Amino acid sequence: MSPAAVGEIRQTRAAGHRVVAVGTTSVRTIESYAAALATTDQPVPDHLSTRLLLTPGRSLHWSDALLTNFHLPRSTLMALVGAMLQSPDEAPAPDGTPIGIVRLKAAYREAIGRGYRFYSFGDAMLVL
Repeated sequence: MSPAAVGEIRQTRAAGHRVVAVGTTSVRTIESYAAALATTDQPVPDHLSTRLLLTPGRSLHWSDALLTNFHLPRSTLMALVGAMLQSPDEAPAPDGTPIGIVRLKAAYREAIGRGYRFYSFGDAMLVL
């Protein structure tokens, strides 16, 4: 991300507005920069490598909402969406399932019931 993009995200959040990521790759990029810049006062790098895996219960720092496709079951992309649907301090469901996954499964049941199309060229969802 460019320093200008990082600056816009910081200004947006400081003004109390939401940062809406379009696509899971955008979330990973935004959150990777958030993690990298949280521990340094160095200038914004023009690129970085990441091994960031976002799962339910993990804090998201700069991404507040997500527009994305419906993803394949048991994928890291579904785990990322589950992370968007759960606050880090929320308790799991009684059976131990992360609440973000419970919410995600409910959304998928709704989408299936309404005949939504899935995967790369299907319908999309907005996670707020």
